[in-house]
Amino acid sequence: MFIEYQTNKVTMSTLLNTKNVRNKICKYIGSVKLTQLNSYIYRRDFLSIVEKDLAQGTLKAYDSKMNAAINFAVKNEMIDRNRIKGESFETSNRKKIYTTEEVETIFKVAEKYPHLRAPILFLMHTGVRVGEMLSIKWRDIDFDKNLIDINCTYTKFGESKPKSKYSVRKIPMSKKLMLELKKYKAHRKATLLQKGMIASVSKEKFEPQYVFVATNGTTTLNYDHIKRFFKKVQQAGVKEATPHVFRHTFASRLISEGIDIATVASLLGDTIDTVQKTYVHAIENKKEEAINKLDKIMFYH
Repeated sequence: MFIEYQTNKVTMSTLLNTKNVRNKICKYIGSVKLTQLNSYIYRRDFLSIVEKDLAQGTLKAYDSKMNAAINFAVKNEMIDRNRIKGESFETSNRKKIYTTEEVETIFKVAEKYPHLRAPILFLMHTGVRVGEMLSIKWRDIDFDKNLIDINCTYTKFGESKPKSKYSVRKIPMSKKLMLELKKYKAHRKATLLQKGMIASVSKEKFEPQYVFVATNGTTTLNYDHIKRFFKKVQQAGVKEATPHVFRHTFASRLISEGIDIATVASLLGDTIDTVQKTYVHAIENKKEEAINKLDKIMFYH
């Protein structure tokens, strides 16, 4: 029933994730009635078993989904209260960010996959989610106003609505990204002409096309292409390399340079509260830096 309730309220990828979590939980405690489920049974028959194979962060995400379902049952008077809340998990607030050397390695690997240089640079210079990057069409890029319009996301099921209302936003382009995209656009049109697809380069046909494509120049880039690339990056020595780390790197670098949290949140398509919780380490460093400057800016004897 909780899955049915969520169907028209979340993105398809979120719904799929919820179903996967449900299947995992049901494997262990699916036969336990909600009225009988308590913290002891939940910990003994589920958490203590799966935590051997899952990271604490993943386990916490499972627990969050489970509690959302239980709270739904409470709200709809199926059970009187939530008897499993209160579990704690040892998760680190420190997010991995790429070092300069790791970024150089990533682009070194990309030299073997030239069609991926532009999308990788796009992730690095915008901090967008992978699905948002994959969903970008040429009509979403305004080279005159220097803006990128983020208005949807791309999942394994195709295009979908944005993750939240905050996800719909416009992001200014850096000069480096603008030049890269202009070059990429020219190359895309040249490729289409070489394939004899003359009609495809007209404005009416070209603008609605997805920006990033696979090696053949026509197939839309997808999650599998990106996933395979980052496996190559890991093999090249960059530990825990994922496309999402570019998002963490983007946000952490901006905060470390003194950009205010509200602006960072706006660029990321997140709430201020989410940014404060996610990048607490970077924020704490800026607090310390601010206090260290007091001797220079405070006039006292």
